[in-house]
Amino acid sequence: MRGQSKNGFSRTVRSARGAFTFIELIVAVALSIVLLRGLYTIFDAATDLTRLSEERVYVMLEVSAAFDYMADDLGRVPYSGDRVFKVSGGNTLVFRALSKTGGEDVYIRYRLVSVDSTYSKIVRGVFEEEGCTTGVDEDGDGSSETGMVVARRVRSFSVRFHKSGDINGSWSSSGEQGTSTRAVKFVIGLDSTTPGTTAGSKPAEVFTLIIPVMSA
Repeated sequence: MRGQSKNGFSRTVRSARGAFTFIELIVAVALSIVLLRGLYTIFDAATDLTRLSEERVYVMLEVSAAFDYMADDLGRVPYSGDRVFKVSGGNTLVFRALSKTGGEDVYIRYRLVSVDSTYSKIVRGVFEEEGCTTGVDEDGDGSSETGMVVARRVRSFSVRFHKSGDINGSWSSSGEQGTSTRAVKFVIGLDSTTPGTTAGSKPAEVFTLIIPVMSA
């Protein structure tokens, strides 16, 4: 509006603007969207990295636990006498071991059992006699050890014998061995699912353990 100054000249009085224009609002909203999108991308990447790390830890714990059982069991193989090692199908191992309780020798079996079209599991059993189904309660928990699962989400499992020659070469995938067995090799392939992928869509992570077998 216009008013009169003391010297008679007219002057213009402008009122202070108290709101943003429509263009300014559009620009502000667009900048907010860009900022939020960037934050979401960072958050999503961090979440995927956390999931991947957790998956990796799970795989390492799973294979470590399985190998610990196998190494401990093979450490109980008699140094001499009636030693039995049998592999069938390349993924089932049966061997004779000293009893934890000091009684008769037991037979320990590791085998691959199918779960579904994608996964299998490695099952450990301790038996009184070779080929029997009567389990032994070695832990004293009141239940026989016939179906202990030592590894889940298994994509592949193989067992090999080593008798003589170069340890990197001569391995047998089937048959029965006795006192001539020098080492046993386990190869486990576990699922390596990463965030955003379906089960079994990625190559398995393969781990190998070679356990020497002592002899007299």
